[in-house]
Amino acid sequence: MKNKKNIDINVFRKLFNFYKIERKKIYILFFIIVMSSLIQSVAPLGIKLLTDIFIINRNLKGFAIASVLFMIAVLLGTYTIYNFYVLGGKFEYEISMQIRKQLFKKIEKFSITTIKNYETAELITRLTSDIQKLSEVFSWSIMDGLYSVIVVIISIIIMLYLSFKLTIMLFIISPIVYIISLFFQKKILKYQRKVRKYNSNIIKSYTESVTYIKTIKALGIENRKIKEFEKYNRAYRKNSLNSIFIASIYVPMIMFIASIAVGFVFNYSAITVMNNMMSYGAFLSFLTYSMQLFEPLRLIAQIFSDLKSAQASAERIVQILSSEDKKKNTTYLSENKEFLCNIKFENVSFHYQDDEKLILKNFNLEIKEGQSVAFIGSTGSGKSTIVNLICKFYKPTSGKIYLNNIEYDNINKEFLYDNLGYVLQKPQLFSISIKENIKFGNENASDMEILQTCKLLGIDEFIKNLPNGIDTIIGENGYNLSNGQKQLISFARALIKKPKLLVLDEATSSIDTETEKIIQSKMKNILKNKTSIIVAHRLSTIRDCDLIVLIENGNIIEKGTHIELLNKKGIYYKMYISEELKI
Repeated sequence: MKNKKNIDINVFRKLFNFYKIERKKIYILFFIIVMSSLIQSVAPLGIKLLTDIFIINRNLKGFAIASVLFMIAVLLGTYTIYNFYVLGGKFEYEISMQIRKQLFKKIEKFSITTIKNYETAELITRLTSDIQKLSEVFSWSIMDGLYSVIVVIISIIIMLYLSFKLTIMLFIISPIVYIISLFFQKKILKYQRKVRKYNSNIIKSYTESVTYIKTIKALGIENRKIKEFEKYNRAYRKNSLNSIFIASIYVPMIMFIASIAVGFVFNYSAITVMNNMMSYGAFLSFLTYSMQLFEPLRLIAQIFSDLKSAQASAERIVQILSSEDKKKNTTYLSENKEFLCNIKFENVSFHYQDDEKLILKNFNLEIKEGQSVAFIGSTGSGKSTIVNLICKFYKPTSGKIYLNNIEYDNINKEFLYDNLGYVLQKPQLFSISIKENIKFGNENASDMEILQTCKLLGIDEFIKNLPNGIDTIIGENGYNLSNGQKQLISFARALIKKPKLLVLDEATSSIDTETEKIIQSKMKNILKNKTSIIVAHRLSTIRDCDLIVLIENGNIIEKGTHIELLNKKGIYYKMYISEELKI
């Protein structure tokens, strides 16, 4: 797609498949455009009739009626142009809303693997500036284009009627205009692609600077980040100005060439009038048409320029809208099946898309309904990868995973997530109230249920002391809370769902020792009637688990209960003793 130099209509045609505008609105707008262009096209012909019939012959009979009719046509034209702009503005924002809605929906439905192919800043740019550019071009360029084409066609037909020879002479310049247009379109697209690229880089640099502000300050690299931002900003400005400069030459050049042609026609037509080869009214009418062609020709030239500029944005949006995740038909649905959580790994190997190194190697494990299973091991051993596979964030590179003897590929994601409670190692909260954050787990949960869940986790007192209790707005990603408080709220969000499968990915790693002891004392109640997958940071939190699995380099080194593993006096025993001695 990027190698194409000319305007690719197929890119824009594909976008029409992704938004729906009411047919009634389109028909009304089409009618307004046609009426406006017809009136604009026919009006100069009235000059010929008024001049030849009334002025030249000094005949005033019927002149008043003709003048009134002419004024009505002018007023009607003014009214249609007014509606043209009003409906055009509505059309622009309707298109913007529809494409943005479809694009956001597509991004939200992406798999984890697909979403990793894009940078956050890149997606933000496509949702904002790219769509804004497209909606402007899609609405006004289409309307102006249709209007201009109708005006030009009708005007040329009437001009041919008035003087075939003069009209042909006027349009000898067409090949010159085409060649110039082709040259400038290539230049405009080249710079607009760079503009889109550096716009994404600017947003990326800004997003990183805000998100990682503490790290940037701790490393003392503020000046480096400022220089990086300035570099992208200068490149964006340079390519934007280059694009504007090319466009500013292109449109005036087309008008200049057309002016020369009109000037030549004016001199020639004046001679034909003097030689009585053309009536004076026809001369005035033809001259008016020649001048009138300026605006639609200018608009058409500008539309080509805008389309070339917008093609870079269209390519980026179509790329996302046309992309498809690899999906299989799912057969295990919540409407007719009970969720029973017997999970089986069978010779599972896995590596991430951008790294060929295997994280799991022929991994085999069976997790039974109602079991609490803990995974421990060093960083990079494969613990979180197992969690990602269980949650269907990724698919195995090889091997099979089963849920109740049904292959995981055939398990409906929505069915799985409806029964899944998941607490991340780094909790992610939304900039809304605590209550609304927790209710994402269960939108039907009452305030009483929320407070009971918070009490179970020992955060009820902390929440009561906040200015608005559970209705307190917590700021972006819980910025006003400690890491431990954020993690406990995330914990509450998972528990309020009453999940049958609970995944705790180092859920207590950011909690202070006292709070951890409170949770640990209530862990049996928390895990009751649930199949639980726990990635452990502290071994003290998993002593009561039904099964503890020690992972290293994607392989199971040891597994068993806490007592069984201590009696083996292996790696787990040494890890546990070492942790106890530190305490």
